[in-house]
Amino acid sequence: MRSTGRWFSLLAWLWFAGAGIGVAQPEDANVVRARDLFKHGVEAYDRGTYGEALQAFQEAYLLRPHPAVRVNIANCYDKLDRPAEAIQNFEQFLGSGAGTPKQQEEVVKALDQLRKRVGRLVLRVSPEGAKIVIDNAEPLRAPVAEVVLLKVGRHQVTASLDLHEAATRAVDVAAEGTSELTIVLPRLDSKPTAAAVASVPPPAAAGPLSPTAAAPAPIAAVQAEPAGGTEIPASVWIAGGVTFAAVLSSILTGQLALAADRDFNSDLAAVRNLSLSNDERASAWDDGIGSADRAHSFAVATDVLLSCAVVGAVLTTVLYLNDRPPANEASVRASGSQFQLKATF
Repeated sequence: MRSTGRWFSLLAWLWFAGAGIGVAQPEDANVVRARDLFKHGVEAYDRGTYGEALQAFQEAYLLRPHPAVRVNIANCYDKLDRPAEAIQNFEQFLGSGAGTPKQQEEVVKALDQLRKRVGRLVLRVSPEGAKIVIDNAEPLRAPVAEVVLLKVGRHQVTASLDLHEAATRAVDVAAEGTSELTIVLPRLDSKPTAAAVASVPPPAAAGPLSPTAAAPAPIAAVQAEPAGGTEIPASVWIAGGVTFAAVLSSILTGQLALAADRDFNSDLAAVRNLSLSNDERASAWDDGIGSADRAHSFAVATDVLLSCAVVGAVLTTVLYLNDRPPANEASVRASGSQFQLKATF
């Protein structure tokens, strides 16, 4: 892992410095800041302060995305004993197609070793929308369709949702194995309640000629009658429509960000192609800068739209719950010697 981090630090540093292409690197503020952060990350990694190095590499990648930096990030996660995150970043590097065959082979070998330190967890949590937190990590939302990679050992899983009882479970993850965990959150109002209670008169006292007292009249079961159909308020439709539009827009900007990233990789390959002339490689460099800027802009737009979609979903739910009509009052009707309790909810 150390050798992998070393040659990728050098490769990414050359990219940040703009070496070997025959053109001057423009002193863009993001480029300067990313170069300083990357240099700081390499120095922190060499000192053994891997948390500091990880933060520097991540900030540099946000400013100037480059696939090779993923390997530096993965090496930091490996040193911090977070193999699941290291695997994720190594796989993202391989998926980008960057690096030479020899370099990719080294990453594959590193992945083989890391996978011996993790296991898989299949989560089945309901109701849909429940928040899931594993060991104080970033929360997930039910349903979780993908298998979760976790370090070997015991983990704490907490699930919560408004109007439901929260639940915490412990699960053991074995090396290269698959564990399963099912959590069903009960509603807080799942216990039966009655809007009114009908009392039954006590039995008459036994007379001198009656050996036993009269048995009390039975009480009929509570019947909940469904309320009539209600119209969805206009505010709910509007909030829902805006949320849906934000989701569609985030999908579009996400696709555009991926396309720009592919263009950047293509331009980077042209820059490294020594068979091309200096002019062609310089043109590819300029195109690559533009592609990287577009990828960053579309990625930021996607994050903003997704945040708006989450806020819109919460707002739509709140509006719907607040605008529901109140439950009708319960009524008690006497019928002969029995009482029937009816309520509409």
